[in-house]
Amino acid sequence: MLLIFTLNFSQVVIFPGRKLEYETRNYGNGEESGVMTAVKFSRKYPYGKAVALMDLEYGFLEVF
Repeated sequence: MLLIFTLNFSQVVIFPGRKLEYETRNYGNGEESGVMTAVKFSRKYPYGKAVALMDLEYGFLEVF
């Protein structure tokens, strides 16, 4: 399930698992249960930039 938000000239997409800057080499493909990554797409970041990591299991939010 993907959530897409449009803000001015950029778009924020919520992906399941750890993506981009939040990916770890120790966790296989990054598909952890209960973890979601907010990725911002804009003219400056056409391939996306991770802006937040949400851990729903532990109630943790990290904003980058």
